[in-house]
Amino acid sequence: MPKSTKKTKAKPKAKPKAVKATWVEPELPFMIGCDPEFLMFFGTRGLDASQIINSFFSRNPQYRSGNNGFQIPNVGNFGWDGASSTAELRPVATKKISTMVENLRTMLTTISEKIPTVDLTTLSIGSPIGGHIHVDDFLHSRESDYSGLNPTSRAEVTRVENVMATYLLPIAASDHRVSALNRLKGGNYGKLTEFRYERKGNVVTNEIRGLTAEWMTTPELAYATFAYIVTVWHELKKRNAELAKADFITRTKEQNQTLQRMMLGDYKIIERGISQSIRKEIKSFELYPVFQKQIDFILNPEAVMEHKAGVGWNINTGWNLTKFKKPSKRALTSPKMATEVLRKQSIPDIHQHFGLMYNDDYNVSLFSSAIAERIAGLNWQLKHDYFLFGFKKDVNGFAAMWPDGRMFVMPTNKPIAEIISVMQKMQKRAIGRYVARIDPKTGQVRRTDNNSKIIIGIPYEDRAAKDPRALIELIYNIENKKLEPQTAESFASTVVVAKDKVTTLDDIVPQDEVQMKKYEVDDIIRNIDSL
Repeated sequence: MPKSTKKTKAKPKAKPKAVKATWVEPELPFMIGCDPEFLMFFGTRGLDASQIINSFFSRNPQYRSGNNGFQIPNVGNFGWDGASSTAELRPVATKKISTMVENLRTMLTTISEKIPTVDLTTLSIGSPIGGHIHVDDFLHSRESDYSGLNPTSRAEVTRVENVMATYLLPIAASDHRVSALNRLKGGNYGKLTEFRYERKGNVVTNEIRGLTAEWMTTPELAYATFAYIVTVWHELKKRNAELAKADFITRTKEQNQTLQRMMLGDYKIIERGISQSIRKEIKSFELYPVFQKQIDFILNPEAVMEHKAGVGWNINTGWNLTKFKKPSKRALTSPKMATEVLRKQSIPDIHQHFGLMYNDDYNVSLFSSAIAERIAGLNWQLKHDYFLFGFKKDVNGFAAMWPDGRMFVMPTNKPIAEIISVMQKMQKRAIGRYVARIDPKTGQVRRTDNNSKIIIGIPYEDRAAKDPRALIELIYNIENKKLEPQTAESFASTVVVAKDKVTTLDDIVPQDEVQMKKYEVDDIIRNIDSL
């Protein structure tokens, strides 16, 4: 059979796939720096940054002290501000945003690894804190005569500040409302129009002081904020007179401060109008194509606020810092393990930082200190706040009352109505103690008189024996939801008869198996009401 002479069509050659260009971060044309502040909390209790950082780092030869803190070579200094309650980071200046963010990460990680049970927040809770960003200044003479800062033109300084403050408005629009307004209460602090020029040698820097510290909540937000700031500053250096002519630029400090408050008051038409105007203008800036993704994010204040709220304005969560193994019950109840860890790490007295709140009943302070040692030495992170007090000698079992009035009572020889009465009185006393207006872990606002503490009564025998193991076991079971509290009314319907001996909480069997003697519910409740 003759072969076919029909030619087969050659398959077209496949087009080579386009190679996606890898984005390379450029070196900036000027230096950047910052000194952001943050607050440290244990539960809802604010900690003094200078005291706690000194406690954990002062005896460690790895960190050299100086300038209100401790130095990490080629990274920066971490410590506290002039107000000792405020913690502060001072990374070395750089021309790369990624280097700046990594230096911040290194310092935050160092603090978190050493003190993992402390929450780090970027919110102004009790103390106003700022997120100051530094850029190389082009408005003042660089002559090294140290005679002061001589502006090349006062008009140009005012013009640049007005433009910069206007471009900061979208950042302010994403701030936590209660926190930012608290920060604005006194003086110029917190106003976007606040700038400070400082000479160091023959270099002058401009400190942008109006920003809150919230940009440090996550590394992504930190990078985006720097990208936005340097894009605007770079353009101002080239053509600030032209930028100042835009009709959305504020002409006076008063105008800017009014707009800032309107944004914090959720006046959306102003917020969106300013953001849209800036978005249209900034597309012509030289560095916009380089940092477009980050700039577009900053110019969407609602998305930025949602981003911060997603991690509760909490640095530990935002930077994914706190990673440690939870201690076992056996380790926690060991009388020596936590103390030995603290001794090896040369950490001095930490009871003032982590001790639970308590009254002055006999030996109760020892139990608070025992908990503090396990928090610091074994990284025991408590989800709840507690208040400890001592029962009188005729009560031989522990009792706990939750903020909503629910209770857990160990078998005891005391009428339950009396136990409830005592717990309710102690709860009222604990309410009078300081409770943060904003939760440092979630950023949620709550009533200032809200009691968030679980009240625990400690029997006299345990206090006299100075044995905290039963208390530790009780708190361990509460934290791990191994106890089911009941309403006071349900406890009032019964009287729990004590066993001959209760050595640990594991000796307590489920409630329906405990020997109980029933009484009339109405009579018990009537007795409680009359107390």
